[in-house]
Amino acid sequence: MLVTLQPRESAGVLPYPFHVEPDGAITRQDFWQGKAVAVIGFASSLLASSIELPWFKYDPSQAPDAPVGMYVVTVDSEGRWGTHGSPIETVRVRD
Repeated sequence: MLVTLQPRESAGVLPYPFHVEPDGAITRQDFWQGKAVAVIGFASSLLASSIELPWFKYDPSQAPDAPVGMYVVTVDSEGRWGTHGSPIETVRVRD
């Protein structure tokens, strides 16, 4: 299964989507280059100080649209967390 998280367009630019494996690993590291290696969850706002929907509790086969409107929280290759600036607009799940 591969989950594609497409952030909302911002300032006329469509952000690159996150293609995520079941374990949270982000594919296409030729693009990300370790700046975002895994999705660890979703936050309801950029100011949120916690992850409201952890990746390990997200079941894309049962509730694919659960993170729509939320912000992706990732971890990089150095172990640093980051919240990405555009909320998720669509989710696509492929087998």
